[in-house]
Amino acid sequence: MEICERSFDIVQDHLETLDYDGPLALSCDDTILFATFRLYWDSQEKNYFLVGGVNGKILVANPDQVRETLAIAKVEKAMKVMFP
Repeated sequence: MEICERSFDIVQDHLETLDYDGPLALSCDDTILFATFRLYWDSQEKNYFLVGGVNGKILVANPDQVRETLAIAKVEKAMKVMFP
């Protein structure tokens, strides 16, 4: 869900599987997004997260209570992808 050290490890694993050793580039897409929230299952953390807000992902302990989570967290929908 973010560009971090793990992102590079995953890419490296894919490239080694493909036996690719050519040039690479990392870029940023400045595309405007639809302002909406989505639940995302993070298999590494084994939890649901709400994504689409300006302050990053929000842990959702019970996916059936997304509306309540939104109300409590008072989150703002993001219009663009932002990296710190």
